[in-house]
Amino acid sequence: MKTKVIILFLLFFAQFSFGQIGLRKNLHGQVVNDSLRVDNGYVFNINAKTRTYIGSDGFFDISAKAKDTLLI
Repeated sequence: MKTKVIILFLLFFAQFSFGQIGLRKNLHGQVVNDSLRVDNGYVFNINAKTRTYIGSDGFFDISAKAKDTLLI
């Protein structure tokens, strides 16, 4: 019984550890401006040093995680 509890504890610990890695995920967004239509340009992720193109109607997809800085 003691070994089963230890194995169960190790499995939960491993799951918790992998859940905290914090990999970048795809961020889907839209750039909106009240006076101008935004359909050209770039969105920069300063922390990851990546960029993506702003498509039609201002939509973009970029890889980001929490606390990343985006520059439009």
